[in-house]
Amino acid sequence: MEYNQRSGYVFISSILFLFENVVFLWLLVLFICTPFIELALLLKVHEYLGTMWTLAIVVVTAITGWWLARSQGLRTYRRIREELATGRMPQASLVDAIMIFVAGAFLFTPGVLTDLFGLSLLLPQCRAVYRQVLARWFRERFQITSFPQHGPGFQRADDPDVVDSYMDDPASASDSNSESMGDR
Repeated sequence: MEYNQRSGYVFISSILFLFENVVFLWLLVLFICTPFIELALLLKVHEYLGTMWTLAIVVVTAITGWWLARSQGLRTYRRIREELATGRMPQASLVDAIMIFVAGAFLFTPGVLTDLFGLSLLLPQCRAVYRQVLARWFRERFQITSFPQHGPGFQRADDPDVVDSYMDDPASASDSNSESMGDR
């Protein structure tokens, strides 16, 4: 395979971009390290409790997580509808709904660490703390600007030489324009 200098630069720059991106590193840690940690913890639980109790814990947390996420998700859905009906933007409720969905996914995934994190996402007090942390993170990284919905609007000139007027009869004005054009 022949080395192309241009493709080498593109490859190196893309790798540098990925590794400079902190979010990529967090996702890398999450998806590579978490399964190994979960497996080690499940093996320790198996060592202390045995096969049947370990399987029972995995199945019970999955079923309980599904049920809790479903009931809290429906409650949050009703709260979102009520807030929209009263004309309020349901920001906190929408973030809660996302957290409850993530909690259900974590609780359905077998593992001790994901179960603990999923259960913490289902506790309203913990969700409030997570919501504050997320809001601070977004404020630090993104600049939020707003613009008027319909632009700046029409403003009259403050120049005293400008005269605002209107035409009383547009038909007579078009007749006078055609006559003056014919005179030329």
